[in-house]
Amino acid sequence: MAFFMEQLRTILPVLGFDYLRSSVTEVKEQNMIPTRATETPIFTFAIPTKGIKAQAKEIEGQFVVLAGSSARARWEGAAGGYESLYEQLCASETLIKSESGQRTFAVDTVFSSPSAAAAVVAGRSANGRKSWVVEGKALTYGAWQEQQLNDE
Repeated sequence: MAFFMEQLRTILPVLGFDYLRSSVTEVKEQNMIPTRATETPIFTFAIPTKGIKAQAKEIEGQFVVLAGSSARARWEGAAGGYESLYEQLCASETLIKSESGQRTFAVDTVFSSPSAAAAVVAGRSANGRKSWVVEGKALTYGAWQEQQLNDE
């Protein structure tokens, strides 16, 4: 049964069902011992020409952009899409203006998908499965995720 539940926790978020996920704050409060499912590499997304570099981790199946990561100073993409999420994060001061003119994540921030995270960082639409890469490797988030499924 434990194996079956682990498979559900892996597959369902990919399909957009998140009701089996625990929130990041619950995980921190419980001081859970990391398991194979919670240990992930750091993913980076950089736009060198704009001076943007963000880092993220997958924690308990949730995609979390780490505090201190940078994002574009304003929304540059087409209206709609993740623009309202970007604006909401700015209004709540999750994304704050930095000295460099960009925005900085003030706290670790949970996103519904790697694409939502990539869009907020880039200030425009972005494919998170291709944009985020394992730090120090040429392995995209999508390839890493497929590798995790194949390893089980």
